[in-house]
Amino acid sequence: MSDMKFERTARHAAAWMRAEAERVADPNAALARLMADESVEGGLDPALPEQAVPARRQRLWVGLASAAAVVAMIVGIVVVGGEQSEAPTLISPATTVEPTPATTPAPTTTPDSTLAPSTTVSPNPDPDVEAPLAGRGIAFVELAALLDVYGGSGIDHACVTDWRCTDLVFDITGAPISFDPTTGTITRHVRNGASFTLPSVDDFTYLVAGGPDNVVYVLQPSSRAESNDLVAYSLADGDAGREIARFPTSYGIGDGELIPSPNGLVTASPSQPGMQPAEIDEIAVPWVDRNGNNVSSPVPVVRADFSGITVTIEGRTWTFADPVEGAYPALRQFMPTFDGGFVGVLQHAADGRTAVVRGWSDGTVETWELPPEVGVFANLEPDRTGRVLIPTGERFIAAQLFAVRDGDFWTERRDFDNEAWTVTYPGLDDYLDANNPGWENDPIGFANALAGRVDSPAETRTIEIINSDADGAEIHVTTEGFLDDDSGFGSRLVVRLRATDQGYRVDQVDRTQACQPGRGHQDYQPAPCI
Repeated sequence: MSDMKFERTARHAAAWMRAEAERVADPNAALARLMADESVEGGLDPALPEQAVPARRQRLWVGLASAAAVVAMIVGIVVVGGEQSEAPTLISPATTVEPTPATTPAPTTTPDSTLAPSTTVSPNPDPDVEAPLAGRGIAFVELAALLDVYGGSGIDHACVTDWRCTDLVFDITGAPISFDPTTGTITRHVRNGASFTLPSVDDFTYLVAGGPDNVVYVLQPSSRAESNDLVAYSLADGDAGREIARFPTSYGIGDGELIPSPNGLVTASPSQPGMQPAEIDEIAVPWVDRNGNNVSSPVPVVRADFSGITVTIEGRTWTFADPVEGAYPALRQFMPTFDGGFVGVLQHAADGRTAVVRGWSDGTVETWELPPEVGVFANLEPDRTGRVLIPTGERFIAAQLFAVRDGDFWTERRDFDNEAWTVTYPGLDDYLDANNPGWENDPIGFANALAGRVDSPAETRTIEIINSDADGAEIHVTTEGFLDDDSGFGSRLVVRLRATDQGYRVDQVDRTQACQPGRGHQDYQPAPCI
């Protein structure tokens, strides 16, 4: 069997066995059924040596993200979803870690206290009724009940099996892109966002990344029966679904992860020692525009050393202890945030304990741990606003697990000129001179600060740098999904900044809006809704 065919077989077998084990909570029975299952491509050898199990188990326990770990699961290592507690369980508050300070200027404002969810878990009313599974073995309906601040994100969640459900990635602007495995449809979830249906799908089709210029990268079946290709498709309105480039690849479970970098996707091998990706200039798959030309992107680079944990994003560094004491190093689960920090999801390689970590622009880190009674391997997706998206079996909800810090935003006066469609910020320059917040040196953080907090879980925000040079920058900030406005659907700020010796300062901010269906123009214009 070729390496790729083996990897695909191993991945299928491991996922099949985990799903089976979650249903019956009996690893031995699951293994027996797996060995007898003739549908598994290539079959499995029931006479695997028992003495090989301990060594393989040890490698899995330390989070080896490779084919060896999946082979270990095939010969008897399974992860079983946690059982629900008989009594209500109180969520522990988010904890704050004081790490090595960030290497960039830090805001001088005092952070708010962290959000400490205080609701309790309601026991399953009928112990004979199995709680719904969504993703990696957690009853997400129960998880949703734990959260104080959450709401529908407007993104549907669907599953073919318990382990194969809707994929989510985010492009450089922060726009969510989903792949629905039940229909093969890829969608960009913004106003007038495009969608298309893939020409072919198999069990291992999934989203890898959203690139620049409305291009999405998908691992997909190839014309070669024993391999998959990484395919770049247009996701632009009027052009969605056009294949732009195809990259033959043997990328699979033994090759680590493909991580976005400024010039393309690089390979990270978190099972290897030291910082990963090891070399951000060794491009595995280049970014291409919709004409097929190689391009670059201002994507932040996330690198991590999981012996710590150390996270580095564009020269800024956070160092903190592993909150689950055995994290599975999935770098795709770390998302740079618009405010100059990050949000990441860590999972224990063996027992599936899950924690969410939030890095702030001042170098501090907070942690929110999923109560173990709820389940394990929670399929949480971080976004660039600092929230996490949680599948409930029908849709994703957006949860704000950490209190937003006012120091990351301009919270004072804003003046709107409804004739010129401009916004001014009286006192802003004085505030910047006196406080030197970190975002005055970051065009994305500056534009995000002017736009204000994203308060509703239904709202999404994208930020796009239109141009940037030594003299200044132009940034577009779009916030949409206003449920409390029956006429306006979203607003867009066109922020023009000038560079000074003290940091960025505002030249001009223009405002446009789009309307709710049936209430006026559906694109962004400097015009009222009806």
